[in-house]
Amino acid sequence: GLRSKGYHYWALGHVHSREEVCREPWILFPGNIQGRHIREAGAKGCTLVAVENGVVARVEHRDLDVMRWSLCEVDVSGSATVDEIYQQVRETLQSAADAAAGRPVAARLVLRGATSAHAALHADRQHWVQEYRALASALGGAGIWLEKVSLSTSAGIGADQVILRDDALGGLLRAVNALELDASTADRLAAELSTLRHRLPAELLGGEDPFDPTDPALLKDALVDIKELLINRLLTSPRQT
Repeated sequence: GLRSKGYHYWALGHVHSREEVCREPWILFPGNIQGRHIREAGAKGCTLVAVENGVVARVEHRDLDVMRWSLCEVDVSGSATVDEIYQQVRETLQSAADAAAGRPVAARLVLRGATSAHAALHADRQHWVQEYRALASALGGAGIWLEKVSLSTSAGIGADQVILRDDALGGLLRAVNALELDASTADRLAAELSTLRHRLPAELLGGEDPFDPTDPALLKDALVDIKELLINRLLTSPRQT
């Protein structure tokens, strides 16, 4: 549609994520000049357009942000120990700091993947979260502030296989699965959690990353985490024979 208008250059600044849609002719969203939260991660700035003899000669992005948001995702599926994961986190955070070119960085650290270190990582979850925060603060340059640390790893043991087992664990997972599939049961669970919701501070319920224990999407994610936790604790415990 825009190509048929005969424009040499078309841009819309309302969209906060930079995107080059087309180069012949130039159609782009230059983005905003400063990220405000984690959903506006990456370099932010303006677009400098050079016009020569009535023709667009060059289009260049220029960074203008004074601090930068960064989503630091680490795939730990190749790591066997918490020390190896720590080294991966160090390298990822250092890369984010280097990319910011001296700017302070606000980052969200997300660990993903199936790893044999899952049990050790989650057994001392708060310890490792604090270790990662300390690591980020100690990096060279302007440093990194970790806005959030998410340990979204797994033990690599599939719930789909375990749920078919004819034992106590299989039955327990089937019961949790029923909660996930039964909308009426989920509604009752949300109603029971409404008391907890009323006791939570307003800043936890609002903001860019709110926590609402009655939110159906959050409950669904929590049930997935519960199944993962049960499998990890009951199948990888050193007391198992």
